Amino acid sequence: MNFDIFNFNKPGRGVKEDEPDLPRWRLFFRQFSSKFVQILGLNFLYLVFSIPSLILAYFASFWIIGQSFDQYFGFQYDTNLLEMTLPRVILALLMVFIPAVAIGPVHAGFSFVLRNFSRQRHAYVWWDFKDHALENLKQGFIVTFFNIIVIFLLGLAINTYAQFSAYSSNILTYAAIGFVTIALFIFLSINLYIYPLMISYDMKIKELYRVAYSFAFLRLIPNILLILGITVILILAFALIPAIGVILTLFILPAFVLYTINFFVDPVIKRFEIEQDLVEAEAEEETDLIE
Repeated sequence: MNFDIFNFNKPGRGVKEDEPDLPRWRLFFRQFSSKFVQILGLNFLYLVFSIPSLILAYFASFWIIGQSFDQYFGFQYDTNLLEMTLPRVILALLMVFIPAVAIGPVHAGFSFVLRNFSRQRHAYVWWDFKDHALENLKQGFIVTFFNIIVIFLLGLAINTYAQFSAYSSNILTYAAIGFVTIALFIFLSINLYIYPLMISYDMKIKELYRVAYSFAFLRLIPNILLILGITVILILAFALIPAIGVILTLFILPAFVLYTINFFVDPVIKRFEIEQDLVEAEAEEETDLIE
């Protein structure tokens, strides 16, 4: 009997040298299908190593979606426990997948593997994950700590303005809620790019956030559409039959979402790499002329 099917590190079918460039949407599905076995293994590893961040995100979701949310929708603990829990589960998964709440080194390691998949390169799932998680250990934990602080402050702002809106419906309250909502989307958009940049460049934390913020702001609409798309996927997975959402999460959902994010941001990172190379080349030419 051939047990090689359980080898998550075996290479996919590869790409022929003379094969023409495919449209991005076709390349997305072809790479996903060709790396399907590795992606299943990656999903299992990701869930195992992300248990602490999943627990933290779940409690953070209760902080962000406060009692005012339950009061607005008329939820009560004795009759609507499932309805109260589902929005928080979806928000928690969204924060982990984006990843606003994640164990930094763990997510950095998986980002490297998924970046290779999106670039049609082979990756050894376990070894590449382990090596790049260790390489980004310090920066990963710094990003984790910073993100937790931001999540706390955003949750505090959302709860505060939601309570104000219950007693006052003036335009300033709604403007404040709108401002915090935009800030939340920008923060989530920043985290789409943090880890792909981290594994691609030797940047200081300040520079890492500066470049990620530039991508988040300049591509705000595509980023928002991606975040909303992921949200819709999570809602569809859990809203009708929650058990289906649980099964999908255990087998494929996290890896599929992370693969989608990396496939989305990778062309932006590659263009940034080309621009950086051009700047360095021009600087070297100027240096040679001066000498």
